[in-house]
Amino acid sequence: MKSRIGFVSNSSTTSFCIYGAAFESEPTLTIQALRDFRSQYPADFAENIRGLGSSKSPWASKVLKMLTQIDDASACSPAKVRNCEHSYDTQSPFCPHCGKPTWKEVASSVQETLDSLSDDWYDAAKYFKLESHSGQEGCGFYLGRSYTSMDQEQTRKQFEEDIRNRLTCLFWDKIDKMKFGIHEEAYYNG
Repeated sequence: MKSRIGFVSNSSTTSFCIYGAAFESEPTLTIQALRDFRSQYPADFAENIRGLGSSKSPWASKVLKMLTQIDDASACSPAKVRNCEHSYDTQSPFCPHCGKPTWKEVASSVQETLDSLSDDWYDAAKYFKLESHSGQEGCGFYLGRSYTSMDQEQTRKQFEEDIRNRLTCLFWDKIDKMKFGIHEEAYYNG
């Protein structure tokens, strides 16, 4: 019989230990947050552009196109489209046949891509040098980094400050709801 000493992991256990922020649910990104991230972390932003450009994935090319358009007002502005199929004078605010508003706003192509990026935080987090984790049974969502990813020259204080700055830059509008600290979770998936 073999005995193991120390940490042992198996596929039926999920765990993480990160420094970062806890959210009630997965946060969404905004175009302004990407602009702020680019101005505060230009080297990381440029590295993401290079990495996405060398990828063969359709997802990467879609995100690359979106990142290169974040200053294009027409690509970032919501579009107006007809709200129903009926024929009538579009100067009227409502359709006389069904009563729906004549026009509805749809998300811009940049915002649509941004929404799809927010829907897949597992892939998206790495572009901001973060990790993402979901809590047990979908309770809670966490963004941050493991202490094992800390640079050798970095102090713990610098490491934690960098993560707080990155998250504050991306989610400044949710700062009052973010719970910064060490977040860890382990649970059995069996």
